[in-house]
Amino acid sequence: MPLTVRNIVEHLYRYLAKEQRAIPFVPEDHPDLQDPLPEALAAINGALQQMAVTCPAFAARQLRSAFFRAPVSLTVSGLTNGGKSMDEPEDWQGWMIGCAIQLPGDAHANRILATDGESVSLQFPHLSTDTGGSAEVTADVAELDSDVIQVLPGVRSRGGMLLHAAGSRADRSPPQRADYGRDTAGVAQGVVSYSVESMLTPGGAAPRLSLMLHPAPTAEMAIEFEARTSLGWFTAEDVTEAAAAFIPVPAKFVESIFLPVALWRFFGSSVMRNVDAPRYIEQQAAAAEKLLQGMRPQTDRKANFKPTW
Repeated sequence: MPLTVRNIVEHLYRYLAKEQRAIPFVPEDHPDLQDPLPEALAAINGALQQMAVTCPAFAARQLRSAFFRAPVSLTVSGLTNGGKSMDEPEDWQGWMIGCAIQLPGDAHANRILATDGESVSLQFPHLSTDTGGSAEVTADVAELDSDVIQVLPGVRSRGGMLLHAAGSRADRSPPQRADYGRDTAGVAQGVVSYSVESMLTPGGAAPRLSLMLHPAPTAEMAIEFEARTSLGWFTAEDVTEAAAAFIPVPAKFVESIFLPVALWRFFGSSVMRNVDAPRYIEQQAAAAEKLLQGMRPQTDRKANFKPTW
């Protein structure tokens, strides 16, 4: 039977004094004690994120997609020669952050970084004396879902066309020279390359991954890919509410990996009278981490050539 978040919290509470095990904790009853629930949730969420990043993608591999829009025209103003900002256009849309923009009078494309609701920050100085006019935004960037940790190889369009993986933005143009069969993806004309970057969002929000295409789409385009995703983030409501919130970990890995890691984290929290984790807890956590490091069947394996003579 799958374990709920409350089951895990109750398991962690076994190592506390009886007065601290009440869910929810009532500070008026024990003013000299600390509510352990925030520390227990931090241990659970930390263990889940560690598993999502380190474990094979048994529970964190999901099919995701990204939507790229067609280029749109904007009327811009407030540009200055050498300046890196402009007034926010009336027909501004949030998805434009990160996209390329061709400003009036500038021979080179610029890129939109952020907006504060009044002005738009640009990546490069505007190289023209034109202060406004018609501009074109090219949607070569699409923000991915907030729980996507890693985009896995095999990115393709909805039509089935496989995209060429690039290591960075500067490497998105695939090689156009013959490579004697070692890199056939970059030889064909019309190849679309992609790269993945971490994009800072305005307002101090957490960074999000973005998918970048080259060349930029000239029409609406949908991209599909497999991604390593977060295993979730639990709050106090998942423990105190009647509805059961289940731990997204297969049963065979709860005892061997998840609980040792979560317990080790919990023993290092401020609610424990003895901040030094017992030796056996530390040993179990070390064994669980060793299992994590060795369980990587999803990685690509290079072919080995052996002589037949």
